[in-house]
Amino acid sequence: MVCIEKGCPMPVRIEKIEEKLRNNIINSGLKEFSLYGYEKASLNNILSEAEISKGRFYQYVKGKKEFYDYLIDIV
Repeated sequence: MVCIEKGCPMPVRIEKIEEKLRNNIINSGLKEFSLYGYEKASLNNILSEAEISKGRFYQYVKGKKEFYDYLIDIV
């Protein structure tokens, strides 16, 4: 996703997470969103399955929407 307008959010920094944990987060997210769709998907479930705390996740991603957009961009 390319954003050229003023006020666009910072790009997702999930790529800075070590590879194994990043892959766990991505796989957990893909699973949760594919099973429940965006509205019903639970970020808590994703983070629990990926074994990452909310605080650490939010260091790299602003929230569910940004994470979802990131997954759409990489698949």
